[in-house]
Amino acid sequence: MNFDSIESDILILTPRHKGNDFLDLPDKIVVVNGSLLFKKYDKSLTEKELQENARFVIIGSIRREK
Repeated sequence: MNFDSIESDILILTPRHKGNDFLDLPDKIVVVNGSLLFKKYDKSLTEKELQENARFVIIGSIRREK
């Protein structure tokens, strides 16, 4: 993916609104922020490290298909 000259294979999705999380997916749409990770992904990265090494690029929504 490429947004504003940042290229990455990893898009990090986080709930946009306080109180939403991905557990809500079976019942409703969750509005999300999408950020591109510009560091090599590693399973040991903490949430803080992911936030510090990613750039916000898009707002969207997701829902589970029934």
